[in-house]
Amino acid sequence: MNKNIILIGIVIVVAAIAGGWLYRQSATIPEGAPMTPPDTEKIISPVAPAEEAELKNILEGEDTTAAIEEDLEGITVDDLEGEFNEIDQDLEGL
Repeated sequence: MNKNIILIGIVIVVAAIAGGWLYRQSATIPEGAPMTPPDTEKIISPVAPAEEAELKNILEGEDTTAAIEEDLEGITVDDLEGEFNEIDQDLEGL
């Protein structure tokens, strides 16, 4: 009975070692495989089309001082009281 337990233990250890070796072999990149990133034009964008052009400009390097200043000029903060009133109403509803 004791020999059977030892034999089963040895089989389990050998199976675990073989499984680990097979896993490492499948996880490695074969020699000569291309290391290039996927074609980004074929990737479907989860971004809305209106934002896609802006993101494309940022990624292509149009991050100049003039572009940043133009973006900042487009921000309006005229009616902050109205914005805070809406938030206050939402908080009172909780």
